[in-house]
This record gives sequence, structure tokens and C-alpha cells, in this order.
Amino acid sequence: MVAEVAVQLVRAGASLAACYMFASLMPDIRAVQRAGSTGNLQLLPLLAMAANCACWGLYGVLRRDFFPLMATNAVGLGFALFYVAVYYRHSPSPRAVMLKCAATVTALALLTLYALASPEPQSVVQDHVGYASMAVCAVMFASPLAKVREVLATRNASLMPFALVAAGFVNSLLWLLYGLILDDSFVITPNLVNLFLGALQLALFAALAKPSGGFDKVDAAKKNEDPSSEITVKVTNSE
Repeated sequence: MVAEVAVQLVRAGASLAACYMFASLMPDIRAVQRAGSTGNLQLLPLLAMAANCACWGLYGVLRRDFFPLMATNAVGLGFALFYVAVYYRHSPSPRAVMLKCAATVTALALLTLYALASPEPQSVVQDHVGYASMAVCAVMFASPLAKVREVLATRNASLMPFALVAAGFVNSLLWLLYGLILDDSFVITPNLVNLFLGALQLALFAALAKPSGGFDKVDAAKKNEDPSSEITVKVTNSE
């Protein structure tokens, strides 16, 4: 009884944590809507999010894991489609966005067709969809890795939003636990990697976090004294 309750708590927690992560881009999307421009926001993470959720949702269908795997990724896909639609509306190059979206949809359609119509045993099809899902996940790994490199280069942990990093760590931990419960390497592997990346980012916060109002104010003062200084104060919007 206790074990079953624990499993249900892990499932619910994993789903809620993932939904929080999906919603974390909403402030950026609202900023795009207010500005009427995509600014520095990139399309690739949005398409990768949509493809990731679609692939894992399909994997959940094949595995007959309707909650949390399929249901959670259906929610994520809804968020991703909304984000992409807003990006398309305000993009200075809507044709390029449309072409990239068409390529993504075509790839997902082919994967879905393979999953539904392949004469191979379902276990083989499920494994192949799992590998495809992990490959799409790898694209999403590039973003935190790039941010870690930037933080190491500048020694400025404020470049990473702490709340989002902490939530990502908890999200990966819960999905890793769920993968262990399922004994499913396709769920375990990407979340183990993400858990490591999250732990690395939290360690960077501990090592490089600046006292509130400390170094940033000093840097700002130095810049005011010397207009030619290359020191800049970075402001990170809270998410």
C-alpha cells in the first residue's frame, strides 16, 4: 500500500514538474507579443520542445503509459504549438519559420506512420521510437550545455535563472525515479543526463553566486567612472 502511494506521488510529481518546465517559456513569449518582435528568442528550442513532446507522447501510446507519459507530453505539445504560433506571427522571416515547421511536422508524421503501420513487432517499433525520442532530447541538451559554457567563461551565475534550474533538477529526478520504477532505459537515460546537468548548474550557483547587490554594483560603478570600460552589468529577467 505504501509502495503504491509512493509510485503515484512520483507519477504526479513528475507530471507537475514537467508542466512547470513547459510553462517556463511563457514570460518570454508574452514579451514577444508585447514587443511585436521575436528579438533574441530562437526558433530551434521551440521546435525541439514540440518534437520532443510529440515523440515521447507517441512512445507513451506504444508503451500504453497514458499517465504520466502521454498526458504530460500532450500538455507540453500544446504549450509548444502555442509558442511556435506566436513566434511565427511575429517573426521577420515567416517563410523560413514555415519551412522549418514543415520539415519538423514531416519528420514527426513519418515517425508516426512508421509506428502505426510497421510490420515489425511492437517491441521493436517501441524501441525505435524510443531511440528517436532520445535523439530529439539530445538537441535540447545543447541549450543547458551552452549556458554552462557561458557561465564558466564569464564566471557569472546570474546568467542562469535559479528557479528554473532548480525546477529542472527536480523534474529530472522525478522522471528518473519513474523510469527506474518502469525499468525503462529510454526514460532513465535522458533524465540521468539532465539530472547531471542540473546538478552541475546548481554547483555553479553555489560556487559563483554573487552577494546581492555586491559585485554587480561595483562593476556598475567602475563603468560609470570609465566610459570606455568593457564591463557590462547583465540583467536576467526572472522566470
